[in-house]
Amino acid sequence: MYITKVSGERAKFNPLKIRRTCLRAGADRSLARKIERLVSAQVREGMSTRKILLLIIGLLGKLSPVISSRYALKEAMLGLGPAGFVFERFVVLLLKAYNYQAHCPPILMGRCVKHEIDVVATIDSFDHKKKEKYLIECKYHNAPGIKTDLQDTLCLWARFDDFRGKGFDYPWLISNTKFSKSAIQYANCRNIKLLGWQYPLEKSLNFLVEEKKIYPITILKHLDKVTAEKLFSQNVILASQLLSQKIEKLSFKTGISKNKLNKLMEEARLILEN
Repeated sequence: MYITKVSGERAKFNPLKIRRTCLRAGADRSLARKIERLVSAQVREGMSTRKILLLIIGLLGKLSPVISSRYALKEAMLGLGPAGFVFERFVVLLLKAYNYQAHCPPILMGRCVKHEIDVVATIDSFDHKKKEKYLIECKYHNAPGIKTDLQDTLCLWARFDDFRGKGFDYPWLISNTKFSKSAIQYANCRNIKLLGWQYPLEKSLNFLVEEKKIYPITILKHLDKVTAEKLFSQNVILASQLLSQKIEKLSFKTGISKNKLNKLMEEARLILEN
């Protein structure tokens, strides 16, 4: 039996992928096998991977709401919009959790022209003899199936080249989606660091988020878009940041009811403590 990917490509249905995904989200083996069996029984020839995803999330929501939220991380990363600047702030927070010094700089002057740089980050080198400085481009997409492509790596390299002699050691492209094969090939050739969904394999964006629970607030099931934008306006990007807020003060600043904030905070607490 074949299913249809978001890209339109057909692939052979592999029920083991359902089990592995549930296990990565935190489900135990018994629950993962149960969901694999229930979802597999509903899959039909040509069914889209997105519809299969919704089936899995629906079952997880009934059987384990906390794990369901964590499984929805990919959708949560797509919700860091509508503008890309929220994703840029998320990247800063993620990098800081891994001991980088990171910030969104003002417009910087290259050798030829001025540039809007998304993020600048520094960290001690492996031998601790110097600070490595990264020029970072953040590529945000708000829909599934859109890959960060060759053009994005080409543009980053041109920008990095204009900053030669200005103190940057490496260019770095960070995306909330996957990279195309040509983007990866060019990045490897030019020594451009990449971080995205399921890339690099052992230290991907989703792995780094899960490892230290740097979950965006968009992972919360009871969060609507209007409420998310109100929280973003107060620089509340992460579930952990939400928990650090005083409800009365946040309600006053955002206009979000205390009751709604209480529900969101409780959900955030369950996800972070699981």
